[in-house]
Amino acid sequence: MIHTIIVKFPTSVLDEQSYSIFVRLVLCLANDNDYIVRAMAGNAIKKLVSSVSPNSLNSILDYVLCWYLGGKQQLCGAAAQVLFSKMSRES
Repeated sequence: MIHTIIVKFPTSVLDEQSYSIFVRLVLCLANDNDYIVRAMAGNAIKKLVSSVSPNSLNSILDYVLCWYLGGKQQLCGAAAQVLFSKMSRES
């Protein structure tokens, strides 16, 4: 359902809500025990990263970098996946 929201909503709405959506998806990615749910959250994050404006993406990446450098294993892993999604977007 989140994936559909990301696809259907205009960029301006996604930009307003991107951080809130992003944090909830990262929490799911970091904490859910079900591989399928984590995979779906990862795909939704990838779609979100590719759908928001450059300003919103930069804000998200600022948080991701803090998490990655912060050293908490669960957030570090989620941050690495988001950074990978960002690199995939550029290629």
